[in-house]
Amino acid sequence: NINTTMISFPTYVSVTICKYKLEVWFKDTWEIARRSNKKLVFYNKIKNKFELEPHLKLANHKKARTVSWLRTSSHKLNVETGRHGSKREEPHLRACKFCCTEDHETLKFLSVLPFNDIIIEDEIHLLKDCVQYVSIRQRLNNNFLELIKNEKFSELFSEHYLKETIIYVHKLFKQRFPKSKI
Repeated sequence: NINTTMISFPTYVSVTICKYKLEVWFKDTWEIARRSNKKLVFYNKIKNKFELEPHLKLANHKKARTVSWLRTSSHKLNVETGRHGSKREEPHLRACKFCCTEDHETLKFLSVLPFNDIIIEDEIHLLKDCVQYVSIRQRLNNNFLELIKNEKFSELFSEHYLKETIIYVHKLFKQRFPKSKI
């Protein structure tokens, strides 16, 4: 119960001020929450302001949804699937099956060594380093490839490169998950 007699502004001003303050509070809370969430490492590299993302405005939802999956870590890369279940603390379950051995015992042994060289299959590895997608990367234009090599992911997902990024990410997902309906 708010005592309305205490409000000295006309109602329309009070609503406007309230909306503004609520928006500021929400954006600040969102910023703190996303920066402190360890799962959002990649998301934080590409998202730096609170706004509607350009890929969500596109008509071709089928290809653009792979970008959404990548951006929000809603995919089946090993970095995500290795987070689930009783053995989620074991990094060898997140290893890239194309760049590391698939022998889990060997990977488990390597993971306890101080010079742990297990290559985690995460979003950056998929976009930039994985040997499985070299042929796809070789067909990219030089400017786009430079953005990937230099990890300029916020530019890569900007409106300027969006169509090329969607095609690239879609090809990566199609090759990585050939049996999925992508």
